[in-house]
Amino acid sequence: MVAIGISEFTFGYAFLFDLTLANWGDITAAPILPSLQQENNLGWDASLPMQGIPYFYQFKLTEYLYHGNAEYLRNGFYDAPYYRISLHRRENNRQHRLLWALGQQNLETFYTAPEVTTRDQFNDAFLQRAMLQNSRMIRLGDCPALAETDGQQHVITFLPNDPQAVFHSEPRHMENSYRGEDIQTAYRSTREQWRTIDNVFAKDLLDHTIEAVRRIEDIEHERSIISQRHLLEGSVAGLPRTKVLQRVADLAATVFGAT
Repeated sequence: MVAIGISEFTFGYAFLFDLTLANWGDITAAPILPSLQQENNLGWDASLPMQGIPYFYQFKLTEYLYHGNAEYLRNGFYDAPYYRISLHRRENNRQHRLLWALGQQNLETFYTAPEVTTRDQFNDAFLQRAMLQNSRMIRLGDCPALAETDGQQHVITFLPNDPQAVFHSEPRHMENSYRGEDIQTAYRSTREQWRTIDNVFAKDLLDHTIEAVRRIEDIEHERSIISQRHLLEGSVAGLPRTKVLQRVADLAATVFGAT
C-alpha cells in the first residue's frame, strides 16, 4: 500500500487552484473554503462560485494498493493494483449520510480524490498545473444511502484510468465516475443547465440547501444543525447575492462538511 502523505486540505487547495486557472474566464468570486470545524460539522470542503450551476466537493485521499495481500486483490475482485478511498466511519458514517442528503438536492455533489501513487507525482501534477488530469470525481448520487445505525467501514475503489468505481462493503458498481481527463468535459456537458448567477439563483440555491438540512433534521436532531438556526431561519430579504451565496457556503461547510 502507498499513501501519498498529504492532507485532504492540501489536495483540496491544489484541485481548486487548478480548477480556477482552467476556468479563469468564467470565475466571478474566490473559492469559499470552510474552517476545519465547519468541515467536520457540514460535510463538504469547498464551493467554487462559477457561472453556471453549483458544484459541491468533499475532498478525500486515496491509497494505492498493489501487494497481493490487499483485500480486493487477495479475493480476486481486482487482478491489478487499485486505488482506495476510505470513508470516515465515526458516528455511523455521519459524514457520508450528510453529504448524500446534500447530493439529493444538488446533483453535482462529489467525492473528489487524487489519482496519483506518490507524493512526488502529486507535486509534479500541481507544478505542471495538471491536478485536474490526476484527480477522480465520484458523484454522491451514485453512492448508496447508509442507515443511521451503519457503523461499518465503507470504501470506494477504482482502477487507474478506468471510469468505473465501486462502493463497498457490498459491492455497488458506479459506471460514471469522472477521470481527470474527463472533468472539464463533464463540467461543459451541463452547459444547458447553466443560469445567470443572480439574486434569484442565489435564493433558489439557498432554498435547496435548507431543504437538504431539513431532511436530515427530520431524521436526526444534530447539535450542529440546531446551532445553525440563524443560517436556516434568518431572513435574506434585501441581502445582496454574495451574502446569500455566503450563507449557502456556511451551511454547506458546517452541516455537510462540503466545499
